[in-house]
Amino acid sequence: MYGWRGRIGLIYLSSGGLDQEFPKFLPDGVSVHIARLSGPEESGRVTSTVEDHLKLIESDRIETAAKQLSSARANVIALADTSMSFLMGPGADAELIRRIESSTGAAATTTSSAALDAFRRLGIRKVSVATPYPDELNQRLTSFFEGSGVKVVCVKGLNIYSDWETDNQPPEVVYELAKEADASQADGVFIACTALRTAEVLQQLEEDLEKPVVSANQATIWRALRMMGVRAQISGYGSLMKVI
Repeated sequence: MYGWRGRIGLIYLSSGGLDQEFPKFLPDGVSVHIARLSGPEESGRVTSTVEDHLKLIESDRIETAAKQLSSARANVIALADTSMSFLMGPGADAELIRRIESSTGAAATTTSSAALDAFRRLGIRKVSVATPYPDELNQRLTSFFEGSGVKVVCVKGLNIYSDWETDNQPPEVVYELAKEADASQADGVFIACTALRTAEVLQQLEEDLEKPVVSANQATIWRALRMMGVRAQISGYGSLMKVI
C-alpha cells in the first residue's frame, strides 16, 4: 500500500503544474495526493488577480477539495498555495486551517503557516524573499510576515500574474532571483509560490549563500511530515529537510 507511513493531501490550484516536485521531498512510505482547486485560469483566462483569489477564499471550494482528500484518508491536509494563505493578513492562515479541520476532522496546515514554522525552526528572524508576484502581492506578503514577527529585509519579484508562466520559469531563473533577493542582514531566504520550481536549486543556493533557503513547496511538505510524526531526514534539498 502506498502511504503506509503517512498520506499527505494537498489542495492545489487547477492551473498549477508542479505536481511532480512535491514527491521529491518525501521519504519512503509517505505518499502525496492532490485535489485541484478551480481558479480563474480554468475559464480560459491567462492571468489572475487579488480579487480572484479572494473570491476563492470566500467560497466553499477549499472545503470541497479538503473533503476529497479526507476521502483518500489523508493524515494531513495542506492548502498548498502561498498567496491564498497570506492574502488576508496575519492570522488568516489559522482561519483557513480551522475551516479545513472542521470540515474534515483531519489535521491541516497552509503553505504560509509552514513557512513561519520553518523560520522558527531554522532561527530565521530576518528574511529575504524571492517571488514570482507583482508588487501588490509582495506588499501583502511582507505585511503577513512582519505581522507574524518576521522582519522582511528585501523582496524581489518577477511581476508575473499567471500560474502557467510561473510554472515555466526554469531553475536557473529561480536561482538568480533568490541570489538577487538575498541581503547580508537576512538570516535566510524564502522562495514564495507553490507554482515556482525550486527543488533543483535549494541545496546549491544554501551552499553559495551560506544561509538557509526555504521554498514554498519544501516547507509545505516539511510541515506535513512533522505533523504526521515522520522524522526521516531528506538529503539534497536544503537544511530544512534535515531538521524534521
